[in-house]
Amino acid sequence: MRATGGCPPRPRNGLGTESYTTKIDAVWSQTCIEDAFCVFEPRSARDVSTSIGILRKTKTKFAVRSGGHMPNSGANSISDGVLISLTYLNILDLTPDHKVVHVGPGLRWHEVYTWMAGHNLTTAGGRFGPVGVGGLLLGGGINYYGSKVGWSTNNVVNFEVVLADGRIVQANSSSNKDLFWALKGGSQNFGIVTRYDMKTFAIQEIWGGTLAYPATSLDAYIHAIANFSSPHGGSADALAAADPLLLMYPNTSQIQPAAVLLYNAPVKEPAALEIFTKIPAASNSASLRTFTNFVVEQNSSSYWDRNNRRSFWTTAVKATPEAVYLANNTFFDTAIKEVSDLPDLLTSITFQTITEDWLDAARASGGDAIDLDPAEGSFLVLLISNTWENPSNDERVAKFSKNVIAQIEAKAKTADVYYPFVNLNDAGSGQSPFESYGKGESLGKLKSIRKKYGKSSFQESPSGLPLTLDSDPSGVFQALSPGGFKLGV
Repeated sequence: MRATGGCPPRPRNGLGTESYTTKIDAVWSQTCIEDAFCVFEPRSARDVSTSIGILRKTKTKFAVRSGGHMPNSGANSISDGVLISLTYLNILDLTPDHKVVHVGPGLRWHEVYTWMAGHNLTTAGGRFGPVGVGGLLLGGGINYYGSKVGWSTNNVVNFEVVLADGRIVQANSSSNKDLFWALKGGSQNFGIVTRYDMKTFAIQEIWGGTLAYPATSLDAYIHAIANFSSPHGGSADALAAADPLLLMYPNTSQIQPAAVLLYNAPVKEPAALEIFTKIPAASNSASLRTFTNFVVEQNSSSYWDRNNRRSFWTTAVKATPEAVYLANNTFFDTAIKEVSDLPDLLTSITFQTITEDWLDAARASGGDAIDLDPAEGSFLVLLISNTWENPSNDERVAKFSKNVIAQIEAKAKTADVYYPFVNLNDAGSGQSPFESYGKGESLGKLKSIRKKYGKSSFQESPSGLPLTLDSDPSGVFQALSPGGFKLGV
């Protein structure tokens, strides 16, 4: 009875049906598979409004899924509740002047880029095609154009969002300005975004690809990361982007250095990335190509494989050579010590450079809830990513990840190279990204905005359904939607 009463009366998939199983399993990590009462697939913002009204009235818990890429349990799944899948909110069109693209949260970035390429345009979205639009933008979003445009979310000029009371509102620089600010990094604490309007820019030929190196090149590779990320290294060129990572099978001590490189101009092997290209590579796909072709190449089987368990954990350090060596050594030493007996574990550390220019661009766009100070200099977002198969190893992998982060942070603080930031899109269960925003000053403002927009402004939603759930201080998107990262009371 509760499943029927809590599920909206529009397209849905019930427990036990083939469609239900397909939708429940449509996540990147097995850690996120949970048995919801049903899966609701809205076709419009009004459908979302209707569903919120019903879920409030019946006090039914729910989760919201865009692309399902976040591997934390409960982030895009729920047991004993309703899963709202945004798959069919897949609008893609341009304003008449082609300066803004309307993007639905049900899309993945490779779909957006491929469609926009037909109009000789692109936008500053995610780096990997299979990642969903919604989660990336609400969490900030690291992209290949950051030193020119800031976080991906800084390129959103308008959010269409359904609030807790069912209202469908626009949040932009002139309407609901505080909500506009909060949605840029504040995640799903304020409503369900049903459309993102993003700035466009002309697509051009780029140089880029993936380089894999032999383990014997590890020292040169770590030196390249340290050199590129430093303030006077290759990252000082705003056209250059590098996504270097080190993969490791702790059980065999096998190491695989690799880097995704991109230069946003038709320049072969640019000087800004020479520190990587001069290292002899075991394989190298870099070439002059279109941006769309480059992104499609990143759609490797590992990003589509949904048969593994995965986790993310993150911290940040200043962009100095000392910090790079410290993080690398701590990561490998801890992996060998703590999880070398797990034969199914693949772990990696990725060094993601956020430049001072990036943070300047973020503020110049109007700012965001993340609100990091450019005066503090460039830094590295470190991502610890794990892939394994056996559920019995979940706790071991989580403990290892927490210990790696704790040790890197402790050593970085001692060496004065710690950077106090937790990137939400890379954060693990139990981490607290909002506390790191704006040197701790954004959280109080985010809570105030959440309370403001979480209240019922009138007695009926646009769908005509009564709103019987009293407005509580935690808000509907705290009390009824428990997954993901919450602001707290």
